[in-house]
Parts: sequence; C-alpha cells; structure tokens
Amino acid sequence: MARHSFKQHPPWWVRPWVLIGAFTLFTAFVAGSGAAAAFWMFTPQAATGNPAAAAPGGARPDTARQPASTVSRERPPRTPSASDWPMYRRSADHSADHPRAGLDRTTAARLTQRWHAHIPGTITSPLVAAGGSIYAGSDDRHLYALDATSGAIQWRAPVGGTVMSSPAVVDDRIIFTASDGSLTALKTTSGHRLWSHSGHYGTSSPVITAPGPQRARPQIYVGSTRGAVDALDLNGRLTWSRSTGGPVRSSPAVAGGTVYVGADDKILYALDAATGVPRWQQPTAGSIEAAPAVQNAMVYVGSTDSTMYAFDAGSGRPVWTHRTHGPLRSSPAVTPARGGASGTLYVSSDDGTLYAFDAATGTTRWKTPLQATTSPAHANDLLILGTATSLTVLDARNGTRLWGTTLAKPTVTSPILARGKIIIGTAQGHLYGFAPPTVHKKPPTPPATPKPATALTSTPNPLRSPRAPAARTPLPFRNPADSTHLAACPRPSSPPMPLPAR
Repeated sequence: MARHSFKQHPPWWVRPWVLIGAFTLFTAFVAGSGAAAAFWMFTPQAATGNPAAAAPGGARPDTARQPASTVSRERPPRTPSASDWPMYRRSADHSADHPRAGLDRTTAARLTQRWHAHIPGTITSPLVAAGGSIYAGSDDRHLYALDATSGAIQWRAPVGGTVMSSPAVVDDRIIFTASDGSLTALKTTSGHRLWSHSGHYGTSSPVITAPGPQRARPQIYVGSTRGAVDALDLNGRLTWSRSTGGPVRSSPAVAGGTVYVGADDKILYALDAATGVPRWQQPTAGSIEAAPAVQNAMVYVGSTDSTMYAFDAGSGRPVWTHRTHGPLRSSPAVTPARGGASGTLYVSSDDGTLYAFDAATGTTRWKTPLQATTSPAHANDLLILGTATSLTVLDARNGTRLWGTTLAKPTVTSPILARGKIIIGTAQGHLYGFAPPTVHKKPPTPPATPKPATALTSTPNPLRSPRAPAARTPLPFRNPADSTHLAACPRPSSPPMPLPAR
C-alpha cells in the first residue's frame, strides 16, 4: 500500500481555491467595517437636548410652546453686568434699589412686550438674572435657565424637590434651596450639579457676599426651618451655624459685616457675618416672614403684626414704627438719602394699600390703594410691582400710574430689572420680558471739509507770441476850474506831420 504524501494530496483547507476565497471574504469584511465607521464618524448627528435642532430651516423655536429639555453641552460663560439682578432683592442689603436698570420715567411710558416664554409647571421661586440669563424654579422639580434677550430655554436641571427660594448667582455657580431641605449649587453654563448640602432649608433665599471689607472670599448665608442661620463657603462646607428661637423663613440681609434675619419667634437677629456671634436682637409683636432691608445705616423689617419697624443697624436701637391695617409680608424697597434729603421706603400691605414712608422718620409721604401681590422694585424714580392680573409702573415721587399692562395669568413672582428689561413670572409657567423699543439713531453726518482756495493762473495761448506789456505814462490831473493846466502839459518834441500833396 502506497504511503500518503502531503505534497501529492494536500488537505482541503490549504488548497489554492480555498485560500483565495478566504482572502476575498476577509478583504470584503474589512472594507465594509471601514465604510460603516467612516459613515458614523463623518455623518452629522441629530442634536440632543437642543430645541433649536429640530426647528425646520434652523429657525428659532417658539419658546412659549417648545418643551424644555436638559442641555448637556456647556455654553461659554458670560460677563456679569452692573445692571443684573443676581440674587433676591438684587443685592445683599435687600434694598431692591437698582439705579443702573436702564429705565427711567421717559422710557417707562414706551414699554412693550419683547418676548414671552413658557416652562412646564408653575413657577415657585422668585426670579434672578445674571450674565445674560434668567433663572426660575418650577414645581416640576427643575431649575430653568433662559436667555434674557429672547426668552429661549438654555437648559434645565433636575432637582431633588421643588425649588423654594430665589437662587443666588456668583461667578460660575447658582445656589438655591429645595423642598427636600437641600441647598444645591449648579454650574451656570450647563446646569451640572457641583454639590448639595442637606440642612432642612426651606423658603429662605440664600445671599452671597463677603463677610466684611477685609475678607475677599464670599460666603453663603441662609435660614433653616430647623431654627438656625447657616454660613457656608462656596464649596458647600459649613462655616458656622447660629440657632434661633423658631424656624427662619425670612431671607437674611447682609451689610457692614452683619447678618440681619427675622424668625417665627418674632425676633430680628443681628449676627456677626464672620463668626455668627450675636450682636443684638430686637423683638416684634408678630412673626417675621419678609426679608429685612438695610439702607442709610438703618435696618427695616415688616411683621405680621401690621407694623413696619426701623432700627439702628449698628446698635439695634428702635428709631420708628408705623402701623398699617394689614400684615406686612412684602419685603420693602428702600432708596438711599441723596443731597441732604432722606430716602423713601416703599411697602405693600395686606390691607390693599401701597405705602411710601420717609426712611428717616417713618412719616407717610403718600399712599395709594393697590392690591399688590408682589414686593416692589425701585429704579430711577420708578416703582415696579405686580398685581393679581397686571404689571404696573408708578412714579415713585407721588404714586401716579405711568404705565401698566394686563397679564393673562396672576403674577406669582416679584418683578426684576435687568439690562434694560422688566421681567416677571405668572402662574402656569409663563414669563414675560418688557423693554422700550430699540431706537436706531442715524450717525450724524460729519461736516464737509472746505477745499483750499487755488490761485488763479493764466494759461498762455500757444498761437500768440508773448510780448511785454506797454508802459503807460500817467496823465496829469486836469481841473476844469484851473485854466493854467494847459501850460503845464508838455508839448511834443517831434515836428508836425506834413499834409499830403494834392
């Protein structure tokens, strides 16, 4: 029997036609995989979380109808402006006075609606505006960021509970409280969570400021329903905590290195901003729900006992009180003293009256019947506030109505002023932006530059030969009354011309 030879009878898997077929299949597989990868890498993908991506032709969506979506892309930060409203009542002293709002009595009469936006749910927190964005909390457990110019939704961020307080914006972060008792910080550019601190926080809005002029690092001050005032750094670490005799629903005001806050135990507290050590405290006859305001070296606060109180900010000494006919749950707006004249305090009472008090003495300057549902804001002799169905602008000097508009839903947030606009929120998630119409002024035409005078020069005629001008002998003056002038005239020296021959 002949022995099997590998060279004469090779196995089938090494035969030429098998190897050629395997190589062909492998080449086709590699080519197909490469084409699929290239298609995936270089084909434009649909944008997620951007409402404008689905708009036909790249048109901007209607923000009043477009549902919001979570945006994961980080947008570039914007520069803050002195015309912003970055925290509750605009500044740490809670005076709600905005001299750089970009509005005055002349422009107020020409206010028009510039945009209308809608977010799901009902707005549950006072609005703030900083860096060209507006921030609003909703009962759908989200915080929304909207463009201040158009009202378009920029991003929304999920929250552990309903946003209860007015947010506060500092640098690249926004800080707020929620109904789950948390204090949360998000990035303003994307809505990503930075940290969250649980401390039984409620409706007390956080305020962010430096503890004193020599301390450059700002801190967060916020009240708690457990009956305490807390101070935290910007990373959420607790710096100090001071107990009160009751839950703190009032928002702290900070000025001159002192924290002023009221509590349900009917006491106004003044605490050292750096350490939390009490400096003084003063009782009232009712619980304090409104935020205090500090201006003119005095602190002002309303109480549910229908009384407005004014204390010396340094010592706590009572300066004046003024009793109204209804509880004061509205936070006041206070203007500073100017030119020797004392400032003015504006506050709305549950008795349906808007009051203007002399900030130094408490005497009534004027009052007008107005069922205000929000706290007032002041800017350049304008008083802006919302009623049940309207937004109203008054002359702060006498209370006369300068402008107003009817809103489709009741107002639920106090109006804010930012970058020349009035922004207000109403029920069912509606937000409105009002501003004067933009006037495009034609640049003045520069005066025409006069051309320099040119000397007149005579151009010689090439067809005529130049010749010197003949010298002229001036004739002597002839006076008709003088007959001797003929003798003075020189006679010609040449002989007379002979007459022609005939």
